[in-house]
Amino acid sequence: MGDNIVYLVHGMGVFENGWETSWKNAIIAEANKYAGVKNNINSLKFYPVTYYPVIKTILTRWQQDSSSLTPVLSQADPDMVAAVKWLNNAGSTTDFGWTNVACVVLYRFFSIYRDAILSNILSQMAPYLLDTLDNHSIIAHSLGTAVIHEALCHLANDPSTKNIYGPPSFRFSNMISIANVSQLLSIAPNDPSTSVVRPGVASDQSYFDLFLNFHHQLDPIPQLLPFKGFPGSSSSSQYQSIQLTQIQGKQLTQQNNPHAFEDYIADPGTHIPIFQILFGPSCITSKESSDSIANFKQSNPTSTQSDLSNIINSASTIGPKDWQKVISYIVSSFKAMK
Repeated sequence: MGDNIVYLVHGMGVFENGWETSWKNAIIAEANKYAGVKNNINSLKFYPVTYYPVIKTILTRWQQDSSSLTPVLSQADPDMVAAVKWLNNAGSTTDFGWTNVACVVLYRFFSIYRDAILSNILSQMAPYLLDTLDNHSIIAHSLGTAVIHEALCHLANDPSTKNIYGPPSFRFSNMISIANVSQLLSIAPNDPSTSVVRPGVASDQSYFDLFLNFHHQLDPIPQLLPFKGFPGSSSSSQYQSIQLTQIQGKQLTQQNNPHAFEDYIADPGTHIPIFQILFGPSCITSKESSDSIANFKQSNPTSTQSDLSNIINSASTIGPKDWQKVISYIVSSFKAMK
């Protein structure tokens, strides 16, 4: 019997060394509420998979190079200073534009940087994928859903890796996707609804046994070109799309908003299905489940929730490749959730 490995793949933002601790703590806090899960949670081996160091290196280099070039240009041609000066703050860890929006822009529009991100992701996972006796699951959030989708497509299709790491030679047990943006940020020809990153059986060249997709009705991020699942697939019974509706607490804050990973996990609508696919349906009793759902109280509507609803209503008017509006929508969404 092998190990139960769970890869954690973060979304956009600042994720320094040790970032996975808050995710693990959030998962363990919920696990401790159920006797059958509490007794088994230590059997999981969590492995963080991060691409933030790649992005941080790129942005820091941009800032350093711009800062070096600015004084030269100011002497040679002052009008050219503005062309590079905007990069002087690229390495900031507090400016939302650089810490969050830049992650999306670098990944989606700069193929040279995207390749570096994917290579880095796969180098972190590859050593563990060699042991086919282990049970391998992935929990990915937000931008991480798009990054891991593309990385696995590369792993399964590249001639140098597909015979070792691609299905059916290697398969994962579970894909747990939270606030999925892979449909929006997919890179042709890897359509998330038809690629190898889908549930099925070994003979159909699919990567996963089960696929769970969670989205909150007040989370605006996955509402842009929502993940459409696997229409027409024979493996529909192995895919669940779960919409969450509850908001806990009296108001939305940075620590309590419908997009934050920790707040998704706090919702029994998320963590109960996750624990059940990791440990079996009987790990949580019917009473534990109903009590947990009842205790996760719905808050009264707030002005922030109204703002988010208005933003979400605008999502249907934005085309999938209207990137100026997409970026503006993302910025507006996070401003409303702060």
